[in-house]
Amino acid sequence: MDTSERLDERSQEIVDALKSGAVVTLLNSGDVIIGTRDDLSPSARECYRASMEHNLGHQAQCADCLEDEIYNILMDAESHRADGNVEDANILEVEAAELRLRAARLRAAAK
Repeated sequence: MDTSERLDERSQEIVDALKSGAVVTLLNSGDVIIGTRDDLSPSARECYRASMEHNLGHQAQCADCLEDEIYNILMDAESHRADGNVEDANILEVEAAELRLRAARLRAAAK
């Protein structure tokens, strides 16, 4: 049995959409929106493009991109903490706090 056979119908729909270049948005409610890059706001398209091109300059100066990175770091920290690696989790949480401060400064400067 291959991966596609193990996926439920909705999951397969999402995988197929991603393979064809769609943008998939996961909402906090757990709902999934499948759309095209044209459906994204201009700022979200810019972030998407920077992500695909690994444009670290944009990502370092974009509060939205920093917030995404903060979320990823905190998820890693939680994983380390669950595994008993408290020191590593603390280091990651400090890194996330520093990025959050930088993102807040970027947002304040944009006002």
